[in-house]
Amino acid sequence: MISGLTSAAMIWAASGLGITMGTGFYSEATVAVILLIIAVNVLPLIIKSVGPATSLSRNVAGPTKLKYLNR
Repeated sequence: MISGLTSAAMIWAASGLGITMGTGFYSEATVAVILLIIAVNVLPLIIKSVGPATSLSRNVAGPTKLKYLNR
């Protein structure tokens, strides 16, 4: 499972929003905040309700890599 990806993306988004606000693009920053809220809070709920349960619990590392990590 990939972890920390949302946290890293939020750090990049916060820095981008800071630059956007600092340069005076207030309406664009407002739209970006709304899109971020939708992407972080609403889209995962839609994906969980519509998408298959197997895609949420997929093993990315694979069995060959795991046997070397368990030593």
